[in-house]
Amino acid sequence: MIGKKLALHIKDELQVLQDPQEFLRQLLVTWRIALTMIVGELLAGTIGVYLRPLPDAFESFWAAGVLSALPALIAGTLWELGDEVRASSSPRAIRILYFLSVATVLLIGLANSALRALGDR
Repeated sequence: MIGKKLALHIKDELQVLQDPQEFLRQLLVTWRIALTMIVGELLAGTIGVYLRPLPDAFESFWAAGVLSALPALIAGTLWELGDEVRASSSPRAIRILYFLSVATVLLIGLANSALRALGDR
């Protein structure tokens, strides 16, 4: 019951992002989160290519970027909400979308790793 209520609440929060102007407005307001995520993932991906934990360079880049997604989201959110003025004006809907995006990428990354592990047997 709680899960269904939470899903409906999230759906209601995200409804506002269907308007392209509102989506862009919220994206521009929360640029700190987006910037931190982009820079963090690119930096981690570059380190992954350098260290090459996987045989393929692209896979190393992608895996390192996936692993850095959640810490980058947390760091960006802390930066965004660190100032009381910004925290009061930070739109919640886009922050929920950021979180759902990171969760999706992490699940895809875990599924990819599991499939690779099963294929290597």
